This record gives sequence, structure tokens and C-alpha cells, in this order.
Amino acid sequence: MPKPASHEFATPPAARRTGDWFLLWLSLLLAGYAFLGRGFAYLGIAPFYIGEITLVFGLAVLVMNWEVPRILPLPPAYLLAALMAWGAVRTLPYLGIHGIPALRDAVLWGYGMFAVIVASILIRDPARLRTLLLRYRWFAVAFVCLAWAVFLAKRLGVVTVLVPGAPTALGVSKGGDILVHLAGAASFILVGMARIHWSLLLLLAANFLVVGVTNRSGIVAFAAAVLTVFVLRPARLRMAPLVYGILLAATVLALVNPRVTIHGRTLSVDQLWLNVTSIVDESGTTLDKTKQWRLSWWSDIIGYTFGGRYFWTGKGFGVNLADDDGYQVTYDRSLRAPHNGHLTMLARAGVPGFSLWLLALGSWAWVLCGAYLRSRNRGDHEWTGVFVFLLAYWSAFVTNAAFDVFLGGPMGGIWFWTLFGTGMAAVYVYRNYPQALWP
Repeated sequence: MPKPASHEFATPPAARRTGDWFLLWLSLLLAGYAFLGRGFAYLGIAPFYIGEITLVFGLAVLVMNWEVPRILPLPPAYLLAALMAWGAVRTLPYLGIHGIPALRDAVLWGYGMFAVIVASILIRDPARLRTLLLRYRWFAVAFVCLAWAVFLAKRLGVVTVLVPGAPTALGVSKGGDILVHLAGAASFILVGMARIHWSLLLLLAANFLVVGVTNRSGIVAFAAAVLTVFVLRPARLRMAPLVYGILLAATVLALVNPRVTIHGRTLSVDQLWLNVTSIVDESGTTLDKTKQWRLSWWSDIIGYTFGGRYFWTGKGFGVNLADDDGYQVTYDRSLRAPHNGHLTMLARAGVPGFSLWLLALGSWAWVLCGAYLRSRNRGDHEWTGVFVFLLAYWSAFVTNAAFDVFLGGPMGGIWFWTLFGTGMAAVYVYRNYPQALWP
């Protein structure tokens, strides 16, 4: 396929600079969310935190790098537009009633604008996709090396730096969030997009086992990503070292059998095994109580939507679902939605919104799978690795979202929709300018 003509992506110098600066800023923002967690999200002045400031910056850059017509023919783009339109319909009536909480709940679909912004900027200059992937390579290596420190910082309570107004300190991240990003890093390495020493894979395996002690949803998310890589089997698959690393790390832990109690929670091989078995069976511990609490709430949501009065409309974005559904468990009423991003969309936007949600996410995976098959049939191994990595990372996000409110906040939501936009841009660039991936 011929290279693009020199005028094809002719961009005014100011627009080009702002696009490049935005991607750099966004890269730093995403790294901050991954490493510093919820405390980092409170940088800014309420209600305009760093995520919202970045969104405004991105909208301005979008106008200067306008390539939306190029991505609209892709099914995920117009289905995302339909989802956001329906989300706005179910949010606007509640702004006057609930105010800022309605906007906070609406980020579940509102952060989808990051997908449009990122896709448009990458399509404006296809070479930016390679730059973004190179930056992720550095992030993946750094995160594998430092994830254990992020995890222990929370458990040991050694981090005390607070952003004014933040409820948690910098560096406090949930185990599920860490495991999602470890899954992305593992996928990036397994598809052969980074030349990594075997010791890093061993460290990756150890991170998975240590963090998995405290989080069941993260275990499933990590497994979903690795399984996606294994099923798609790119030409440069490096599965064996990771498998050996996990087996070796598990063997060492089983022989040593360390038991560390931190803030009333025991970190041990037994606890890890309980987390794994409780996913599919009764464990006879408090883990069963939280699982039953979730299942009961999820059942109620399905009942009053698919089989009840909220079929068409849902309860809207703004109402505190935990209060309204009778499942509030926090003294300050901070719990607002069930630990399931997909069913949160169902409860708030009704069956129409839930259907658009599934169609948008499913069409993205379908289009990426089609691009993966084309690249594999053509022998474009670099592109095959890109598409497998994106699909594996996506599977980790959507799996973890089924057990957590991950996509309902900036730490997971902005990451996820950036991945969504990168995937749409990757499909477009591969169809039209496949050589853009190479230097």
C-alpha cells in the first residue's frame, strides 16, 4: 500500500504541537493514575480535577485535529456516539436534582470522549501510534518492577502524602487495578512487543501471586488477558516463560509459606487459594458474604429493569443506587453503585442503554478481531501483536469491571476509553497506512 501523500495529513504547526503535547500529557496522566491511584485523581480544584482538566484540554485539541469523519464509519464509533447520546438523555433531567453527583455518575459514559479525542489525534498523524506504543513499553517495564511497591505502600500504610481534599494518600491503589495493568504489561511482553529478560517475567509472575492474595476480580482479569493471548496465539508468543515463572514463584511460595498479617488481613498462600476457589465455589469464609451481597443486589437490578418498571429508562445518573436499592453499607453513604460497571449501566440507563453499552464494547472487540485476522493472514506480525495486546488489555478491563466500579472513576475510566480510542485508530491506520508502525 502506498505511503500517504505529503499533504494527506498536512497539519498546521500549532495543531501538530498541541496534539503531540496532549498525548504526552495524557501519557503522564495515565501513569499517575496507575502508580499513584485514587489520591492522584484529586489533583485540581473541586469539581475540576486533573481528569476533567485533561478532558477540556483534549476537546480543544480535538477541534484542532478534527478527524472524526474518518472514524465514524467504524461501528464502535457510531455505537459509542449513540451510547453517549442516550447517557446524556438519562443524565440531564437529574442535574437540577442531584447536581455534581449526577455528573460524577455520568463519567461511566462521559469519559468516552477520550476515545474520540485519542482516535482523532492518532489518525491525524499515524506515526503517533508508534510513539504511544513505545511509551507504553517503558510503562510496562516500570510497572512490573514497581507494582509490588505500590501494593505494599497501601498495605503497610507507609504513604502519608495527601492531596488537599483527597480521601486517600498518593500511591494507594486497589489490588484489582494493579492486576489489570499487570495484565496489560504481561500481554505486551507475551506478544513479543518488548525484548524482556526472563527475570522480569519472573518478577511479573511474583507480582501476580502477591497482589492476587487480596483481590479476586484482579485474578480473573489477569487470567482473561493471558487466556486471550493464548487463544489468539500471535507468531511471537512468549507464553512459556510466564507459565514457568508463575509455577516457579508458586512453588517457592508454597515451600516457604509466608504468613504476614497487615491491618487484620493475612497475606499467605492459603489466602490466595481461598480467593481463587471462592470465585466459583463456597469457601466458608467472609468472602462468601460479600459474594452473596453482590449477587443479591445484581439480581434486584436485573429484576427491576428487565422485568420491572425501569426497563426503558433505568433510574438515571444521579440517584444513589446503594440507598435507593437498599444496599448501602458505608456510614458516609459513599457507596453509590454496585460493584459491577456493566450492571451499573443497566440500572441507570435501562435496557436500551445497557444494549448500547454491550454493542459498543462488543463491536470494538469484533472490529479488532477482524483486523487481527487480516494482519495474521498477511504475515504482518508487528500489527498482529498490536491487536492481540489491545484485545487482551481490553478483556482485563471489562472483566474487572464486572466485579468493581473500576470504569466509574478516572483511574479506570480514562484508561479504558483511551484504550478504546487507540484500538479504533489502530484499525484505521492499519487499513490505510500500515507502514506507519515502522520507523
